[in-house]
Amino acid sequence: MNTILGMAKLLADTGLSPEQQTYVAAITSSGGSLLDLIEDLLDFSRIEAGRLDLAPASMSPRGLAEAVAELLSARAFAKGIGMAVTVAPGVPGAIMTDPGKARQVLVNLVGNAVKFTETGGVVIDVRLDASTLRFAVEDTGPGVAASDRERIFGDFEQADGSTTRNHGGVGLGLAISRRLAEAMGGGIAIEAGGAGGSTFVFSLPIEGAATAETIETTLSGRRVLVALPERVEAEAVVASIRALGGGARAVANAAEALALMADGAGFDTVLTGAGLEEGAPGLLATLRGAKPSLRGLALLTPGQRGRMPELRARGYDGYLVRPVRLATLSRLAGRLDLPTEAPPTARSAAPGVAGALRILVAEDNPVNALLVRVALEKAGHRVDVVGDGRAAVAAAGSAAFDAVLMDLHMPVMDGLDAIDRIRSGEEARSQRPRRSWC
Repeated sequence: MNTILGMAKLLADTGLSPEQQTYVAAITSSGGSLLDLIEDLLDFSRIEAGRLDLAPASMSPRGLAEAVAELLSARAFAKGIGMAVTVAPGVPGAIMTDPGKARQVLVNLVGNAVKFTETGGVVIDVRLDASTLRFAVEDTGPGVAASDRERIFGDFEQADGSTTRNHGGVGLGLAISRRLAEAMGGGIAIEAGGAGGSTFVFSLPIEGAATAETIETTLSGRRVLVALPERVEAEAVVASIRALGGGARAVANAAEALALMADGAGFDTVLTGAGLEEGAPGLLATLRGAKPSLRGLALLTPGQRGRMPELRARGYDGYLVRPVRLATLSRLAGRLDLPTEAPPTARSAAPGVAGALRILVAEDNPVNALLVRVALEKAGHRVDVVGDGRAAVAAAGSAAFDAVLMDLHMPVMDGLDAIDRIRSGEEARSQRPRRSWC
């Protein structure tokens, strides 16, 4: 299924007619739903069979929340709702838990929140309560009736089980998430419901002493105006700026922004949502009429990066990608020195890669191999493909590759044996070891 979805994505990047784009979007959406169902059923089977193994490791609570928000933000932005993360003072910089399963639980809760929210937004609020870490997923959706708050955690249960319900699914996500949370020593509960939205709280125990995360006040002395219609997201950005030592205010429209600037609020920077600038062309120029030294950065969704040339023509100095991470905001002062990064093009090398690489791909499934090869070639790299481990060893011994992407399960020789032999050959030839991924 991952291969099908990958090929659909490659197809979507080709020159399709509007009708064909609609069909590919339907394939992607339906395939994603089927993949979610398959994964839920596999997880449910493992739990029922008592084969749930935990892999404790160090995990950043903020990092988890921000990564999940980033992962699901495209769905939120497509619906016109905000996505944000807030982290209270005192939250540890790292805890010991199973990062993969914690991520799975949070993805499920946030995914549900986005699914059922049509206006407003979704916030992941992280805070420490005594020896318990709490991830509260707050939405502005329809809420969950008090009578349903426990029932929906049952196997194959849904808040709306009627044939006229608006949302799909088989009702396993919450049941699996609660069992995973309990296996990690925590739990899931609903703390609010009804017309005011829902708050699902995922809790994890903190064992031993935990050191609060360190936040440098890199924005001390800065005054930032955040102009973004998505109120929950704007308020989260304001909270982050204040945590970094700066001053900030949030406004939802151009009129509020202009009123604040006219009152001499003393802002030195404005962060403006691209949609707000589109609805009020020349907003930044008008704001600069009150303060010519005002610096302007656009707040863009990942899909809006291509609009930056147009926004630069309107006077914007650069952009930040929504949802904005704390680490990005912490570098804001430096970014005000006219950031000039351009949006990546379809054929530019991957971020962090110094030019094109020569890559060996060892994959016995021809469709998977095609998907990987095309994706890498679109990123500007040169790719050689082989179908088994022995062929990979031979290829690595006869040519210089910058990287090897190795499938673990292949005929003739498996991936692990092939990696060992490639590395042994490099040592025998006194070559610098190349990186191998499985």
